[in-house]
Parts: sequence; structure tokens; C-alpha cells
Amino acid sequence: TRDDMICQITDSGISVFSKGEPVQNIDIDTSFMMNSYANEKTDPKYRVNINDYDFDGYFDLFIPQSDDEYNVFGKFLRFNPTTNLFEEWEALSGINTYTTSSKDDGTISAVVYKDEIEYEEKTYQWKVTNEETGEKELRLISKKKQFRFDASSDGTYNIYIDYYEYTDGVETVVKREKVTIDENGVITGAEEVPIDWLL
Repeated sequence: TRDDMICQITDSGISVFSKGEPVQNIDIDTSFMMNSYANEKTDPKYRVNINDYDFDGYFDLFIPQSDDEYNVFGKFLRFNPTTNLFEEWEALSGINTYTTSSKDDGTISAVVYKDEIEYEEKTYQWKVTNEETGEKELRLISKKKQFRFDASSDGTYNIYIDYYEYTDGVETVVKREKVTIDENGVITGAEEVPIDWLL
């Protein structure tokens, strides 16, 4: 539920209502979400997410379809104001994981975890490619990557965070931080270090 929109999950799909009126019955597999509810997975990632992912003033949908130990994957549907229907969204099909959006800077971000420490967070922005039609293209503009390195025989290691920027598809590492950890293994902060090697 968000504002006046409600998504009702059934065994056969998702029924969308706006201001109490039916909008669309979406034929999609809901077994993963139904099982998640049954197993008391209450994280919002496991629900239908109603969000304006392309900042056109209309809510779109992210529908969870599967997960692993650390991530939730699914399908994005874009609301087409011409047809008044939610449609499959090719532009976001390559992301296919739970995503947040920021209207302030017009970006969307997706985090994919490798384990409890290592992850990549990618941030995208829409770029207008045709002023007349308003056609837009989703472009990767930055990435944050946290990873282990300098592992020793006693099982200890250092944790680093690399920050990337993208210009016309070209990747540049712009900053590196070394994560500081207390004696209990809890991350307490990070300090910037020179970029004198690359993975």
C-alpha cells in the first residue's frame, strides 16, 4: 500500500487498486511472496514495492520473485500513462534486485551482497536521449564496493571500500577507504587511504 494505491496478492497474481477502484490484474508468479509471508519474512524487500523509479510522477512496481541468503531478486513493472497499465520494463531488467530511489537527485541504487561483509552498491541516473519524445536511458554513474583483502594465515584480513565514477561508460576509481574495526569485530568507521593497487 502506498498513498491511494493498493496491491493485493493472490495465488494467481496481483490485483492493483487506486482510490478503491480496480486498475489491473497482473498475471505473475506470486508463490515466492506467499511463501515468504508464510515463513514470517517481514522485511519490506519481500513485499511488492510501489515506487516511482523513473521520476515521471507515476508509481511503478518491484515484484519479488526469488532470493538468496543476502539478496532479493524480482521484476520491475513500469506504469504506462498512455495505456494506464503496468508493463514489463526492459530498462530495469538488468538490475533485477531490490532498489531504492532518491527523488532529490533523480537516482536509483541497488545493493548486491556477496556475504555479510562484501557487497557492491550501484547508482544509476536517467539521461534524456530524445528531447522531442522525452525518451530516457538508464546509466550507471557510480559504484561503491566493499571487499576483503590482505588475508593472512591466521584468518585476519582488512576491509576496504572503493568508490567508482562512470563517465560515458568509462570506470574510474576515485577514492579508497580502509574500514576500521574494534576488538569485537564491529565496524566503527573508515579512513581514506592511497589507491596504490587495483583488484
